[in-house]
Amino acid sequence: MSSSGSLLLPLNERGGLEPPCEPRRLEGDVVSFHRVFLSAPDGTTLVKELSFEVPQGSSVIIMGPNGSGKSSLFRVAAGLWPLQAGEITLPHKSDLFYLSQRPYLVTGSLRDQLLYPEPPQSVWETASDKSRRTIDVWMKSKMYSGEDLEERLCACLEAVELDYLLARGRGWDQIQAWDETLSGGEKQRLAMARLLFHAPKYAILDEATSAVSADGERVLYNACVQVGITMLSIGHRPALRDFHSTVLHFEGQEGGKGWRVERLRDRDLDGGGGGSGGGRGGAVGVGVGVVVVGQK
Repeated sequence: MSSSGSLLLPLNERGGLEPPCEPRRLEGDVVSFHRVFLSAPDGTTLVKELSFEVPQGSSVIIMGPNGSGKSSLFRVAAGLWPLQAGEITLPHKSDLFYLSQRPYLVTGSLRDQLLYPEPPQSVWETASDKSRRTIDVWMKSKMYSGEDLEERLCACLEAVELDYLLARGRGWDQIQAWDETLSGGEKQRLAMARLLFHAPKYAILDEATSAVSADGERVLYNACVQVGITMLSIGHRPALRDFHSTVLHFEGQEGGKGWRVERLRDRDLDGGGGGSGGGRGGAVGVGVGVVVVGQK
């Protein structure tokens, strides 16, 4: 890698340029991108030979101008766009959450909003026994008794400063046209409450707090760090650097070769946990690890 952060194509043993890697998607313990190429929908190359790894407990935030490939990276990672070249390694789907700028709200109760992607109660009640047995094994809500579940859900709403929704309607069973009754910021905070409840090891956040105030955004990111969620984020506000260990700058250079790494610290701030990523009992803790960002 050059001193400016532009990655030069790797050389083989004979001094020639290595061809791009065949596209491969793998499952592993960490989030990892190796020699990944990204292109815009019109075919313009945005990023070449991008390689970085995100060990648990060392979050990475991606910053850069519009059109530099930030969201393209996330769409490719999520499988929404095809991977052209390179390798992407992601944890098992039970250990990984995606949150977009426009969160999905289900047709159902307030409780259903936090439990998603678990099926809404109305769907669960009409499901066959076979379907229930298939789904039951990954439903996190089944780990709690009724009272304990509501206590846990309340803690998640309070963490994102949305506990007033319980009083504004008819408790957890209230059903509203959530897309219409909630503001953009409330929708994003509700999605973050959902993230805190499920507490996966990793979360990929694509401007997931862009409609929240700067102060509110700090509250949300701090809550994620406290429960041990390692984040790969896209964001613009400088204050978000406080909750990540590394900044990956997409520079938007012509030809898509430019990217630059800025290391902030070895681990996410407010450390002190074991990095379980489970957060199952609501305990506060932060995973530890070291970010590895660079050419493999």
